[in-house]
Amino acid sequence: MKNYYQLLEIQRTATPQDIKRAYRKLSLQYHPDKNQGQPYFNDLFIQIKEAYEVLSDDIRRKNYDAALDILIRQPHQKEEEFVQPVIDFFYINTNTFKIGDVIEFRWKTHFADTVEIRPFGKVPSEGIKKFRITHAADFIMVELVALNTISRRYAMSSIQINNTSEKQRRPEMIADDQHHYESLNQQFPGVDIRHFQRERLLSIYGRISARDYIGRVLSILFFGYCIAKIGNVHQRTDSMLFMITFGLLFTGLIINTIKRLHDTGQSAQKAVLLFIPVVNIFFILTLCYQKGDAKINRFGVIPNRYQNK
Repeated sequence: MKNYYQLLEIQRTATPQDIKRAYRKLSLQYHPDKNQGQPYFNDLFIQIKEAYEVLSDDIRRKNYDAALDILIRQPHQKEEEFVQPVIDFFYINTNTFKIGDVIEFRWKTHFADTVEIRPFGKVPSEGIKKFRITHAADFIMVELVALNTISRRYAMSSIQINNTSEKQRRPEMIADDQHHYESLNQQFPGVDIRHFQRERLLSIYGRISARDYIGRVLSILFFGYCIAKIGNVHQRTDSMLFMITFGLLFTGLIINTIKRLHDTGQSAQKAVLLFIPVVNIFFILTLCYQKGDAKINRFGVIPNRYQNK
């Protein structure tokens, strides 16, 4: 990992104004036009520009400083192991499309040796490219994945574009989806392929956003309260029917809790806490307020319907 502070000849305590002044000074000094286009100065000028782009952004500077601290504390480690790919931007020229339309993508990444726009394929680390949509479902979730194969770290950004054409989905799109799932499963062999599929109401596979999880939990509690009140009013109501109804509600709560555990990257075995009534409410509230993980983990990727949230 390059030391951007040394490249700009500043201290780590430098203010944004110091960084800007140092960049202006060095960019003028090493500009290719002033050095007859010599390759050394061209490369140095690019590195100085790269250092300024990272250090002038508060979030990227914070991430870079964290990686630099790890290198300082663990000098025996290879510095390549701490390189975190960064997506500078990922834009698209439209949010809707029809079959046959050409869509333009613009992107820029850093510290990544493999960049892919899914489902279209591999692309350079930065650039502008157009793709023609030949077939699609109601929408396409386009993902930009920047991977550093040495550190085995990646960054991902996604954009959803909606299909406004009246044509029906062509059957081969299902095969394309299956191929996409299989390619992900090859990259992450420890992940069940079903976890790559979108979340369904009565399936433990997939993930669920905090907002939907809270809504479903409140709905389950509301229905349980209504059933309990009905049981108190109608004393002769069959108790077996109530047991079956509460069992179904409890099963729904466990299913949604497992999906919320998937979203936060935790083990689904923690759902056994639901069988301990005293800690149920604290466990559910904890899952409601935990931050979800939009990256690929051992449970798969976040479902398409939640990727923009």
